[in-house]
Amino acid sequence: KVSHLFHLAPSTIQSIVKRFDEDDRIVLKPRGGDKRLLLNDMHRFFLKELMKINPTITINELYQNLIERFPDLEVSRSTVAHNIVKLGFTLKKLVPVVVKRNQDTIIVQWKEYGRAPRGKPAVKEVATQRGKNITIIAAMSGNGIIKTSCRLGSTTGSIFKKFIKKLISSLPPNNGKIFIMNNASIHKQVKQIIKKTPHEVIFLPTYSPFLNPIEIVFSKVKNLVAKHPLDSQETILGKIEEAFDKVTKQDCRGWISHSLSYFGSCLNKERIEM
Repeated sequence: KVSHLFHLAPSTIQSIVKRFDEDDRIVLKPRGGDKRLLLNDMHRFFLKELMKINPTITINELYQNLIERFPDLEVSRSTVAHNIVKLGFTLKKLVPVVVKRNQDTIIVQWKEYGRAPRGKPAVKEVATQRGKNITIIAAMSGNGIIKTSCRLGSTTGSIFKKFIKKLISSLPPNNGKIFIMNNASIHKQVKQIIKKTPHEVIFLPTYSPFLNPIEIVFSKVKNLVAKHPLDSQETILGKIEEAFDKVTKQDCRGWISHSLSYFGSCLNKERIEM
């Protein structure tokens, strides 16, 4: 009768009675463990990269990006917030950052706070802070990093053309590929070179780094280089090459999928919130 009244199996009732007889009380056991850490290393790495690329990103924006990138994942915004703390990121006062994106021309957004690792200021580099120039050119696909070039000094049209020609020569001659680049003027100089091959080139809209997964590749490479100081026998160019070797095929496929997740919104002319 008791099991019928409370819609419980007889074995469950017997277990409850046994615990009461042994302990003279019944304590409800917690179920399911700690649900605040449901994210695995891949999820946390994804969040970490988003915060490094855009320190002003909000919890809601991180949550939306996460569930779009991993549609089978079931987490709450509070879980995302808890994992951010576990990653060592906190919210701090930020120097206003200009974000050139959206509208028919440019929307300038100013945000006063950004995320940064605990114990470090929330700082975003700007073009006016100059140091020694290092040129990095790279090509990626779903199969990983295809080709890289690292050198001291700035990039010229001639250098970029040589890189593209070497890249084309390494590809199957009769299997056309699509080259995706941002619309920098130096990139447009190779348009005629590519048109003479079975391949084609597509230039991304202005201020659309979220559509180009190579931006996340560069972010990971810079972070890997920054993590390990140079010793007396190493060079910065060697460190950069080592960092590129650590970018995996799985990394590239994940970042490509992340960029593809924005295509629908862009085609529908929706605002892109990151």
